[in-house]
Amino acid sequence: MKKYDIDELVNIKMLINSKNDSFDCEFHEDESSASIVDNHYKCSCCGVDLTASQYIAQTKGISRIEALAYLYRVNKQSIPDWLLEQVRPNIKLLKINSDLSKICNQKLFDDKDCSKNALKYLLEVRKLSLKTIEKFSLGFFPKDKDFLNDLISLYGKNELLELGIISEGEYGLYSMFANRAIFPISNNMGQICGFGSRRLDGVKKNKYINSQQSRLFNKSELLYRERGVSKGTGIITEGYMDVISCSQNEPNNSYYAALGVALSAKHVRDVLKKHEKAVICTDADTAGIEATKKFIKESLRNIDLNKVGFVLLPEKLDPDEFINNYGREKFQELINNSINAREFISIVSNSNDEISTLETYDKFRI
Repeated sequence: MKKYDIDELVNIKMLINSKNDSFDCEFHEDESSASIVDNHYKCSCCGVDLTASQYIAQTKGISRIEALAYLYRVNKQSIPDWLLEQVRPNIKLLKINSDLSKICNQKLFDDKDCSKNALKYLLEVRKLSLKTIEKFSLGFFPKDKDFLNDLISLYGKNELLELGIISEGEYGLYSMFANRAIFPISNNMGQICGFGSRRLDGVKKNKYINSQQSRLFNKSELLYRERGVSKGTGIITEGYMDVISCSQNEPNNSYYAALGVALSAKHVRDVLKKHEKAVICTDADTAGIEATKKFIKESLRNIDLNKVGFVLLPEKLDPDEFINNYGREKFQELINNSINAREFISIVSNSNDEISTLETYDKFRI
């Protein structure tokens, strides 16, 4: 492969400061500390020094080997055999995930009681349309030994074990996804790298679970979102159903959710790469408020909080409930009038709180 100019990958026209050849680093918040030097992406502040393939790996959340293959593809060159041999195992696993997503979507519409129950939950309890179900490729994983055996015959026991689709226990093979609604999760390349799920038997324990960590799936690096869509404001919510329902009921913005982990500066930076502004929509309960305060404290030096707004939903509603109760126009008003970090801290503080005094703003540096 010919030497790939890294400035073809970095959006230089948007990043370059008109006065010099430096620009804001993509990996933390600091003005004009990054530059392209000897075809490397370098930052004088955080010390990052990346080749073209390393840059792609970091920004797209993929391995260095996959990034090399990506560069061959965008350069319209054949991937050499030595590299193909290394990426082929991942390609095989990604194909299994893609196939399983389609299979589970088909199972959702089977003429069986368990499938009908799953579809009823999505249509009647969550009030999703058939169009939304198809758009997000939602599905159902039946609790059926024959179904499990068919998957093993099609794709292999070891591959399914590696992906966490099946597990091996005292009584043999089983799936943690059995009798659950299925939510395919995509990486930054648009490939299905894992699954989220919601149990349907009414038991609250482990109500939502994700795929296990694997070479394809790292939940701390990913956000759940609609595939291939970036419009309006980037709104960060708390869960899959917020993303799906809000996309259905208020489609002028793009919605994101962390995958059962604390929201990080990296998550918000990823949203800000696609949108001029990110708004964190906080459930106004104790857990939601505490999580947002923690995020603010831990992110001050890593992102520009002037590009991040905060919305406190009333009556302990989640975004989906607010839209259903008050309508999309009222929700858009909240987004348009989102408050900044200082205002958020001021509103949620109380006399017993660790941030109850104005002096604490110095600690928060906002």
